[in-house]
Amino acid sequence: MRDYFSDMKEYLNSHYKLTIKNEKKGTLVINSVLQNFSLNETTKYIYEHYKAFEATWYDANNKYIGSINFVPDICLEKEHEELTAIMDECYDVDLDELNIVEDIMHWYPLFYFPNGDAFCLDIRNGTVAFYEHEIYEGEKNLHGLLIATSINDLYEKWSRFHFKDVYDWSEVANENGIDLDNM
Repeated sequence: MRDYFSDMKEYLNSHYKLTIKNEKKGTLVINSVLQNFSLNETTKYIYEHYKAFEATWYDANNKYIGSINFVPDICLEKEHEELTAIMDECYDVDLDELNIVEDIMHWYPLFYFPNGDAFCLDIRNGTVAFYEHEIYEGEKNLHGLLIATSINDLYEKWSRFHFKDVYDWSEVANENGIDLDNM
């Protein structure tokens, strides 16, 4: 069985300075909102075997290249609640002009980035959207950008460039999410 994270570690160890901050494996049962979505065997493997996975990698000059902070199945509800709590604290939900509330109420973080951004599962349609932590500062930004058409699509596409962190996701995404033809 292919393991996206093991494949990523193997590649990154041979090309970068990889630091595994937290990796815990075990045998798990999917009991969250994910059970309502069709996961292929490779994606399902991640959620059934990883309790935690956090890594960061740098080039030979110690320049930051990427970071991955996986949200395991057992934490999806908690992370969703934290996302809604941040919204309640930072945003006047009664004056919502950007439809932020509607999004956040249906979004479950799958991966976090060091700056607070996240890839979130939208349970309304099964897509993966970009949550930009700066959305509460007053104007529409990359919040809601389509990253993948499904969780399977996210893993398949993002793994092709080794889960790299991209500064501006709008530069590598199109109407179908991550654009693998983009350089």
